[in-house]
This record gives sequence, structure tokens and C-alpha cells, in this order.
Amino acid sequence: MEQTVLLVDDNIKVRKALALQLQMLGVYIEQAGDGLSALTYARKRSFAAVVIDQRMPIMDGMTLAKNIRRLPAYSNTPILLLSTDSHCEYDRQIVDGVLSKPINGDLLLETIKQCHRSMAA
Repeated sequence: MEQTVLLVDDNIKVRKALALQLQMLGVYIEQAGDGLSALTYARKRSFAAVVIDQRMPIMDGMTLAKNIRRLPAYSNTPILLLSTDSHCEYDRQIVDGVLSKPINGDLLLETIKQCHRSMAA
């Protein structure tokens, strides 16, 4: 995957660890520590996928996903939520899936690729 993924998590340790795993798999990462910063990044450029922590201050993951999905460049971009709650509620028209934390980079990358394949079909 040669395009960049936007990774949003308020926990810097989680964000850096996951970013490092994805970078080792050849994925370019842009990081944001909160939803407002992430929305600013998304308005300035397009990302191949957006991975968002569900529980964050300032703007929670689902609110961020709704705002990003409204941007024309993101109508077909995979948006995934990361959650410690295995029963996380989400709108399937906005978010393409929810992955339980902790997650490893291999599973996340495979999920992003599956989302791209299903959108292309």
C-alpha cells in the first residue's frame, strides 16, 4: 500500500506502537492525537484509509467519522473504528468496521485491504 493512512488516537503510546507496526509493513502513516486535528488533516488532503479510536476527548471517533464521511473526497474511503468495547455501536453507512483493541498491524492492514477490495467490487 503506497498511500497514507490517517491514524487517530489520543493515547500517544497506542498510536506510536500501531504506527510503527504499520510502517514496518510498508504503510505510510499520518498521526493525529484528537478528532479535531484529524478533521483538519482530512480537509487538507486525502488518505487511503482512516483508523480512529472510538473514545477520545474533544471529538469521539463516531463523530469524527461522520464529519470525515461528509467530505467529498471520503465517500469511498475505508473508515475503521478501534474500540476496547467489543459491542461498540456504529453506523454501517459511516464506518466500515470496528476492530477490538489491542490490535496488531497485520490484522489492521488486512482489514483495510479487504475494505478497498469490497469498495472496488
